[in-house]
Amino acid sequence: MASGDTFDLTTEQPVKRTTRTKRFYCVVAAAVIAAIAIFFIGFIIGYFAMKAGSSKTSSNDSGGKKHGHKERKTDYKRYHEQAVNALNAESVEKFSRKFTERPHVGGGEQNRKLGVYIRDEWKKYKFDHVEMVQYDVLLSMPPRDKPNAVKIINTTAGTVLWNVEGPEKIAEPSENDSLVLPPFLGYSPPGIVEDADLMYANYGTVKDFQKLEQRNLSCTGKIIIMRYGKIFRGNKVQNAQKCGAAGVILYSDPADYSPEGMNNTFPKTWWMPGTGTQRGTIGMADGDPLTPLLPSIDGIYRLSKNESDVLPKIPAQVITYDNAVHFLKRLAGDEVPLEWTGGLPIKYRFGPGFTDPNVKVKLVVNNQFVTKPAINVIGTIIGKEEPDRMVLMGNHRDAWVFGGVDPSSGTAVMMEVTRGIGELLTNTDWRPRRTMVFCSWGAEEYGLIGSYEWVEENRNMLRDRAVMYLNTDSAVSGNYSFKANGNPGLKSLVFQESKYLTDPNGNEKGANLYESWARKYPSPTAPGEPKFGGLGSGSDYAPFSHFIGVPSIDMKYEFGSMNRSLYPVYHTVHDTFYWQKTFTDPNFKTHLLMSQIGARIVLRAADTPMLPFNLKDYKVALKGSLDTLENNYLKLLEKDNITLEYLKREVETFSKNADAFEKKKAQASDMQDFAKLRRLNDQMMNMERAFIWPFGLPGRRLARHVLFAPEMHNVYGSSSFPGITDSLFEIEKTNNWKQVKEQVSIAITCVREAGKILAAVDE
Repeated sequence: MASGDTFDLTTEQPVKRTTRTKRFYCVVAAAVIAAIAIFFIGFIIGYFAMKAGSSKTSSNDSGGKKHGHKERKTDYKRYHEQAVNALNAESVEKFSRKFTERPHVGGGEQNRKLGVYIRDEWKKYKFDHVEMVQYDVLLSMPPRDKPNAVKIINTTAGTVLWNVEGPEKIAEPSENDSLVLPPFLGYSPPGIVEDADLMYANYGTVKDFQKLEQRNLSCTGKIIIMRYGKIFRGNKVQNAQKCGAAGVILYSDPADYSPEGMNNTFPKTWWMPGTGTQRGTIGMADGDPLTPLLPSIDGIYRLSKNESDVLPKIPAQVITYDNAVHFLKRLAGDEVPLEWTGGLPIKYRFGPGFTDPNVKVKLVVNNQFVTKPAINVIGTIIGKEEPDRMVLMGNHRDAWVFGGVDPSSGTAVMMEVTRGIGELLTNTDWRPRRTMVFCSWGAEEYGLIGSYEWVEENRNMLRDRAVMYLNTDSAVSGNYSFKANGNPGLKSLVFQESKYLTDPNGNEKGANLYESWARKYPSPTAPGEPKFGGLGSGSDYAPFSHFIGVPSIDMKYEFGSMNRSLYPVYHTVHDTFYWQKTFTDPNFKTHLLMSQIGARIVLRAADTPMLPFNLKDYKVALKGSLDTLENNYLKLLEKDNITLEYLKREVETFSKNADAFEKKKAQASDMQDFAKLRRLNDQMMNMERAFIWPFGLPGRRLARHVLFAPEMHNVYGSSSFPGITDSLFEIEKTNNWKQVKEQVSIAITCVREAGKILAAVDE
C-alpha cells in the first residue's frame, strides 16, 4: 500500500490520498459545516423562542435565564456520570486479554489486525468518523535465520567459551508463540566487532563515562557493557559512540530488576528472571528517521540511512543477566566503586579486557532495515457547539512482544473509555460540546512514529483546534500509586477529577484517589498536594506538548518497589496478560480506575463551556522553573555577565496577567455570551503555543517547547528552560556562550508573548 493511504470503512480497501484532498478532512469538514449550521439554526430558533417566552414570564422571575443555564450546565454532568458508571472491570479485562493474545510488533500484520478490530469497535459505538491512516516508515527487524550473537572467544585456541544467541527461554506457557521475535535493539546497525576488549560503564550516563575518562580508561575500539536504568537506552549507546566505542552490550542487572534475589523471580513473583531481555529502540529519532519534520506520505523526500543523524553508528545487542554474569566475572582491572556495583554474585570490575588476555569478545548484529507500515486508527465524535475544537486521547498499539503492560493496559483503558462514551452516543441524545478524537498509534516503540507522523501531517490544523491531549501508555504497570505528569495548566483538572474516585489499592479507609496519591507521591513544594511533574519524552504526548504546544497529560498507575516508573518485566517476553492478572491487577479494578479517571478528564475537557485550565498553576510552575534556574546556574551565568533579570521581569508580568485572567474567568463562570466565552478559551489555548520556538532547541529540531521539554542527555527526564540548561550543561566542552545568550533571549521573548496573549483582549 502506498504511503499515506487510508482504509475505506466499508470495503477495507485502501483509499488513495491526493496532495490536496483527503477523505478524512472532507468528512470532517462536512460534519463541521453541518454542525455549525445546526448550531446557528438552533440559536435563531432559541432566540425567538426566548423572545416569545419572555412575554409569558413575570417581571419578578429574574432568575429565569440563570436557571436555564444551570440546567444545561448540570445536564452534561449527568451524562458524564452515566458514562463513568457504565464502565466495568470485566469489560476492561476482556480488552486486555484481546490485545495481549499474540505478539504485535510495530509494522507487523498482527498489529494491523488489532487496528482493524479497534476501527470496527468504534464504528459500533457510533463514532462519526473512523479512519486507518498509514505511513510507510523505516523500521528495524532481526532476521530469524541469522540470529544476533555475543560470544566469548579464546583467540589462541579458536574456541567459543560462551555463546549468546537465539530467543529467550520461556518462563510460563503463554509466552510460547511463533510471532515472538528474538531479542534485539531497534535501529542497531548490522555489523561484526571481533577480537575486542570488554569494558564496564555502569548505567552509561555522561557522568559514568566521565568517571572512565578520569581513570584514563579509553573506550576507543572497546565493546562497552552497561546495565539498564537511570537514562534512556539510546542515550547510553550515544554516549558510548561519542567516546569511540566499537560496540555495545546492554543487560538488566538483578540489583535493579530482581532485588529480592535471583531465585525469587517470575513466574513465582513479579521480578525479572534471568531469562528476561529488555528490547527497545536505540534510535534518537522522533518519528520516521528519514523524514524529520515532515510526514512520511507520498511525494515527501526521504533521507538515506547514512544521511540521518539520529541513527546509531555502532552495533549494539541486549542480553540477559544470566548471560551477562559470564562476561562480567571475567573482567580484569580495578574494582568499581560501591555505587557501580550490581546484584550479580561477582566482583564488578572496570576492565578493559579479561583476566586472560587471550580471551576476547565477538559481537554479531544482523538486524535489517526495512520499510514497514505504521498504521494509526483515528476515531472522531463531532462536537455540537464547538466542532472545530478538539479534545484528544491516545495510546500506542504496538508492543515489542505481548505488551501486557506496555502498551496493552493503556489500550484496554482507552477502549473501555470509548465503550462508555459509545453507550451515551447510542442510548441518549448526548453529544459533546467539542469534538472528541481517540487515537491508536502505530510503531511508537521505534520512536513515537505513528503520533509524530500524524502530528507532522496535521500540525496547522492541530495548532489551531486542539485543546488538550491525554495519554495512557502503560496505564497499569503496578499496584503502588496513581501518578500524572503534564503541562501545569492541567494540574487542577486531574486533581479535581481524582477526588471523585476511590483508590482500589489505597491503605486508608475512605480515602479518595487524590488523597492516596498525595500520600504516596507528595508534592515537594505544595504541602498536602500530590506531585504533578513535567513531561519528559518516551511516549506519544511528546509531539503534542513539545512540538506544537498542545497541553498534555500522561497518567499511569505505577510500580513503586523499584523507585522508578518502569516495572520488572518491561519490554520482555514475560510482559504478558498472565503477569498482569497474576501479580498486578487480578480483578482489573486498577484498570477500571484508570478508565474512570480517563473518561472523567476527557469528558470534562470536551463539555465544560469554560476550558478547565488553571493559569495560576502555570504561574507557580513558571516561577518555580525560574527559581531552579537561578539556584543551579546563576553563578555559572555570571562568568560571562549573563543576567536573568529581564527574564525575571517577564515572568512577573506573566504572573500578574495570569492572576488577572483567572479573576476574569471567575466573573464569567455563568457566561452565556458565546463569543466572549470563546475568546477566553482561545486565550488559554493559545498561551501554551507561545512557548513553542519554531526552530527547535539546540540540536533538537523536534523539541520546541521553551519551558518544558525532555532532558538532552536522558529523553525520559523532564527539564525546565531546556534550551538554557542544555547549553550550560555543555559549556565546559563548547565554551559557546553565544548560544546560552540566544537561549536566554528566546525564553524572554516567549514568556513575554505568552503574557501578552493573556492580556490581549479586554472588554
